[in-house]
Amino acid sequence: MPTITANWAPCNVAWPSYQQYLTDNQGLGTSPKAWAGITSVTFNHVNFIGSGGVDIYSTQDLATLSFPNLERIETVDPNGNPGEYLQPLFNIISNDALTQVQCPSLTFVGGHESINIAIINNAALTNINMPLVVFDCDNVDINFSGNALSQSCVDQILARADASPVPSGTVKNIRLNGGTSSAPSVAGLASKASLITKGWNPTTN
Repeated sequence: MPTITANWAPCNVAWPSYQQYLTDNQGLGTSPKAWAGITSVTFNHVNFIGSGGVDIYSTQDLATLSFPNLERIETVDPNGNPGEYLQPLFNIISNDALTQVQCPSLTFVGGHESINIAIINNAALTNINMPLVVFDCDNVDINFSGNALSQSCVDQILARADASPVPSGTVKNIRLNGGTSSAPSVAGLASKASLITKGWNPTTN
């Protein structure tokens, strides 16, 4: 099975969605047919995702997704008009063979108004690696439900959320439940309890 390293020009502005890339024949798309036979993809030059972004779903062979230099997933204001913020897209959904999503350099998920990312319903996914991330937005909805996350992964996400600023809005969700994901360890349960005390809504198995 092939692997792909995507070496497009360095990207530090809002990225169009992969679905649009497929339509324009400019790169890999989200169509399961387009990803057939590909087991690993590394995006070396993606360091910022603003409006548009990642939308990968229903692949059968893809086992590893890596964004080694991605630093920020952030709402953007492309026209300089306060309040007209565009949401980034970071959806990785229902990929049968996916076991790893690697974002080792990701330090910030947030911006203005609201942020939500969904890595959901990937039945074999054991590891979402975001060891440095801070979630910082008025409203935060991080949905990693329906996977098979290891205990260390669950603990890591809870700890990173606990280290993040408390959102000022009404949405403060960290979803790690469903699928066959592990329950938190003692340390993870302590992070979860701290989050609840701060007003977050963490859900785990």
